[in-house]
Amino acid sequence: MNSRNCVLRIHKYFLLALLCMLVSLPAHAQDQVDPIKYSKSNRWVSSTKVYYQNSLRITIHDGDDYKFITEGYRDHKPVWSKTGEMVTFFRATGKTDFKSFHEYRTHICVVNSDGTSFRELTDAENPNVNPTWTRDGSNFIIYNQLAKSLFGKSKIFWIASDAQMNDAILISNPDNAECAESGLKDGRIFIYRINRMAYTLNYITPFYTLPNTQSYLLLDPKTKIYYPVQRQNKYPTHKLSLSPSETKIVYMKDLDGKLNTYNDAVIAYAEFELENLVVKNEVVISSADSDHIDMYPRWSPDERYIVYSSSRGIGNMWAMKQYIYDLDTGKTHKISNHNFTVDMYPCFEDIPK
Repeated sequence: MNSRNCVLRIHKYFLLALLCMLVSLPAHAQDQVDPIKYSKSNRWVSSTKVYYQNSLRITIHDGDDYKFITEGYRDHKPVWSKTGEMVTFFRATGKTDFKSFHEYRTHICVVNSDGTSFRELTDAENPNVNPTWTRDGSNFIIYNQLAKSLFGKSKIFWIASDAQMNDAILISNPDNAECAESGLKDGRIFIYRINRMAYTLNYITPFYTLPNTQSYLLLDPKTKIYYPVQRQNKYPTHKLSLSPSETKIVYMKDLDGKLNTYNDAVIAYAEFELENLVVKNEVVISSADSDHIDMYPRWSPDERYIVYSSSRGIGNMWAMKQYIYDLDTGKTHKISNHNFTVDMYPCFEDIPK
């Protein structure tokens, strides 16, 4: 065999090996998209505050453009509906300095994504917080009503997006302390239940998290049947978001057992087996730091990214910006690029929490 044929054969095997490597890569790894460009190619919603203003506005981001769809109030935690081009959120009223979440007095609200047809669905006699949407196309809004005191019981309600004021229906067991997290396509809701004795003891046992403080379940709001979810994690978690394919979850993992303290929490995601109701293979993507807070993670439509709010590098614990985490590369990028002192609670279009 002459040297020319030998070189050609080596090139042939090299190209064949390279082709095999490319074929074996996941489809999304072959088509890598810059995370910042990705965030600009998909619409998303957040709560924003502009310099010299005290209000938090619900804001639609579209590429480099943005549009305020509410004005003049403190509007928190927007969630885009799965269908119908609607956004739900809660509106804070009364005093601005909250010593405790139990002091919130808030409305659950809904507005079209173009800013029209704003409506308050509840009064503000209670702490009504953290709304999301059913994923079965019924456009019911699920929300939590916190107790007015530390030792009270949180409850889960739902209400139709076109309902009259205060027509909400209690769907959780009033004897339990429960909070809704994320809806499923089959109509069930990912919730957590607090063991109130263990939760209370966590407040007098600093630096230690008692096991069994919290249990996760799926709740069928129509039958009121609860389905236990298995997880290997003694730490309480909250602000959970289920991925569009319902195969992963992302959440804030609380490290001190006190769900109302945020600077000890880290962002983590894990696999979720819907068939067996098992959470496994947790991956932590941020670090706890007393100087900043990472909070409220949500999924991108293709599940390649996780978006969340963070005050890292700002010096003010609640002066948030938006960040995007790339599951393929393990890298985090800042995506807030406007003149906002606060930009938090990101949620992509048509992807409920």
